[in-house]
Amino acid sequence: IPDGIGHRLRVMVYRRIWGISIGKGVIIAGRIRFASPQHVARNVRIGDRAVFNRNVFIDAAAPVTIGAGASIAHDVLIITTDHKIGTPEFRSADRIEKPVVI
Repeated sequence: IPDGIGHRLRVMVYRRIWGISIGKGVIIAGRIRFASPQHVARNVRIGDRAVFNRNVFIDAAAPVTIGAGASIAHDVLIITTDHKIGTPEFRSADRIEKPVVI
């Protein structure tokens, strides 16, 4: 959702169209971008009164819980994936997914 749209409308769109569990009084001041968008509705939970500034990125491959009253600054990356270090010939080995709780 582009910047410049009111935060109430943005919350409504993320809640109704994306299917994200969003608490009461949440402010989303700018766009949130998602990796693994097919998992967003299942894996992203936002508590009451959380605040998101502009240009936040959430990797939704594993569960992400933003607790009540949390404030997420601009240009924050929330990453749930990594990989094991492989052999010198192929450094990116098995993928690892772990939940993030803020």
